[in-house]
Amino acid sequence: MYEKVLFNKSVLYFQYAPPLTELDDISLDRLPNPPYKDATQIERSVYYFWWAFLRENEEYMECCERGGVGEFAELYADFKDIRSPDFFKWWRATGRELFREQGSKPIQTLLSANDWVPDDNSVLMVIPMNQDMEQLVAQFRELIRIANKRIPQEISVKSTARYPVHQKPVLTSLYTKLLVYRTRKQYPDLTLDQIADRLDIAQPAGHRAVLKGTKVTEDIKKPKRSIVSRYYREATNLIKNVGLGRFPDTTP
Repeated sequence: MYEKVLFNKSVLYFQYAPPLTELDDISLDRLPNPPYKDATQIERSVYYFWWAFLRENEEYMECCERGGVGEFAELYADFKDIRSPDFFKWWRATGRELFREQGSKPIQTLLSANDWVPDDNSVLMVIPMNQDMEQLVAQFRELIRIANKRIPQEISVKSTARYPVHQKPVLTSLYTKLLVYRTRKQYPDLTLDQIADRLDIAQPAGHRAVLKGTKVTEDIKKPKRSIVSRYYREATNLIKNVGLGRFPDTTP
């Protein structure tokens, strides 16, 4: 779980890393790997790519142009107008409320064990208050770790966000699929293997640099076409499903 401290000192919690700025006090090694070299901290968040893929959904963008009228009116009521390229402005005004965890039961101090109402997400502990604080915290962490193993996985990791992340994201994969989709849209006359060359992806080992005048064989072109075709197909599915409120979901 990640936390984001706002200027008013309130704290929001996210299942995955939220987009951060230089003002956020968080170790970079806690963030996902950057999707590409020199990626910004903002791009090290699945929520950025949720927004970016939704912007590729032409029907939703048309809904934005109509002021939220049409087939995507219900989604628009939550995500609002995303035509501006200023992601962080949208995130502060709209996005973080869609993806933040909606809160959980606070830790309670009971006067008696009889006051405890058991449920699947709670555990009862007795904490001796005459011990060193650091020792208590260490013991508490260990007890929580052990107790958490007893909770079914689907309960312990279930998100309470209004729009939970559909499955564990891989940012490098999302970035590459988005790049392939945008490149094919921008350069419709390029062949799939030309897109692979332009983006330097799907290059067979030993063939990243083809000397001028060297005959490029079908054995080299075929795997390029195959992987770019798959990236484009999955990007198209991501765009369709993000319009249904699911991301990342590459199923047809």
